Amino acid sequence: EISACLVGSEMCIRDRHIGDSLTHASTTILLDATTGERVPHFAEIDVNAPSEEASLMIQPAVTLEYTHRYIVGVRGLVDETGALVPASGAFAALRDGTATDDEAVESRRPLYLDIFAQLEDAGAPQNELQLAWDFSVASREDTNGRVLSMRDASLEAVGDGPTYEILSVDEDVSASIFRRIRGEIEVPLFLDDPGPGGVLVLDDEGVPMQNGTARYGFTMMVPYAAQDAPAPGVLFGHGLFGSRSQVEAAAFGELSNAANIIFVGVDWIGMSSEDPALVGLVVQSGDLSNFATLPDRLQQSLVNFLLVTRMLRTSIVGDDALQFEGSPMLDGETSYYYGGSQGGIMGASYMALATDVTRGVLAVPGQSYNLLLERSVNFDAFADIIDATYPQSFDRQLLLGLVQLLWDRAEPSGLSRHIINDTLPGTPAHEVLLLDSIGDHQVSTLAAHVMARTIGIPLLAENPRPVWGLDQVEGPVGSALMEFDFGLPPEPLGNEPMREGEDPHGRLTDVAAAGQTAIHYFQTGEAMNFCDGACDPE
Repeated sequence: EISACLVGSEMCIRDRHIGDSLTHASTTILLDATTGERVPHFAEIDVNAPSEEASLMIQPAVTLEYTHRYIVGVRGLVDETGALVPASGAFAALRDGTATDDEAVESRRPLYLDIFAQLEDAGAPQNELQLAWDFSVASREDTNGRVLSMRDASLEAVGDGPTYEILSVDEDVSASIFRRIRGEIEVPLFLDDPGPGGVLVLDDEGVPMQNGTARYGFTMMVPYAAQDAPAPGVLFGHGLFGSRSQVEAAAFGELSNAANIIFVGVDWIGMSSEDPALVGLVVQSGDLSNFATLPDRLQQSLVNFLLVTRMLRTSIVGDDALQFEGSPMLDGETSYYYGGSQGGIMGASYMALATDVTRGVLAVPGQSYNLLLERSVNFDAFADIIDATYPQSFDRQLLLGLVQLLWDRAEPSGLSRHIINDTLPGTPAHEVLLLDSIGDHQVSTLAAHVMARTIGIPLLAENPRPVWGLDQVEGPVGSALMEFDFGLPPEPLGNEPMREGEDPHGRLTDVAAAGQTAIHYFQTGEAMNFCDGACDPE
């Protein structure tokens, strides 16, 4: 890993040599055994661990393919003296053909004949290897079959539109917002309990079962502009461990009035304001089986968002609270999505599943959580608990890998690939605009790049820096990633947060060009750069 500077620019970028991972000279090899192709990736040492305990981590630069078998090979690793790191006794016996009395080793010889042969064909000779193994990726059905079945069952159950109740209506809320409407929607419940700690109720085949219904809150912010013309409803996704009340922020009110859109806030249950204490207790307990509540509740929250969207197009359209002088203020035929931070992350999952929305803006997003967590300052609150419960550094990395298998069923690592291409059954293709902040302290842009490559979208020119695997294209385009540079020092290379300078994570709301880009995107579907050249401090 090295640092490099853009020619003619003062801004430095960090290069993880992702492109080099595809060459025959690469120290690490990630091979798709199904296709025989190398997979782009980068390797890193756990900077949070003592050197004698530090893990070598191989991070794919794009989401891996369902059901495919992959082979990993490592060679050329040296210690602090420059000497080659010796292979373990078991692996050396497999590699060198040395007989052992260990049945676990001997039983693997046929498997390793194939592993060594495929790595040899990929340019990694058997005698150079220090370690190699294979694994297979879960199927699509296992990864997102649950939430897809929940979506389909729920949309069928609500028929002409979900039942809801308006709890309060406030008028003349601000200079931008005419009405704030708070209410509750009734949705099919798939959890054993609608509150924190609930887990999915499954039948004998592992398919989620409806467990009655539950009511969840929503907040609608109707701008003054909607008095003159019906406004589309825009589902709003809040930030980490936040709530739907974040939709009431002044900046979103101004955006709402300027674009004539009605923001509708819903809670990301599982990672909302009522969940942090339980998450901390789960980690502290050391019983990972309890972690299922987090991704299970996130799947229910996806259902809630989808049904609020359906409500905006059906049952609530004619409500008196959404009329002004006898005319409707809600456009029941048009709806979009906007989410920031966690709302940008989970928004990618929503966009892959949405049947009533085909256009969304995802601000400061990324995937996957096991890549994001240690690179976020927000993880500090949980790091001490994890360190106390799992004092061995290797165990902590194993923990992140294991819980990711559950998270995949809710977060974008299991869904974002279906937003534009290979759409899910019964789901239209979508377009998305990703906006990220270079030097973000909370959501690493590294994870935003993984998301963009997985979705299959380009980089909107003129970007402040190149991004491996993303072509720069001139606008207007339907989907793109757009980056904003706030003049911070280079981001860390390792699995640690960016901490230098003022955190730009929430600063996009202060950038006029970012607001123009989002408004234009909602109104036209065109991703355009409204900066004068690259979006930077100049």
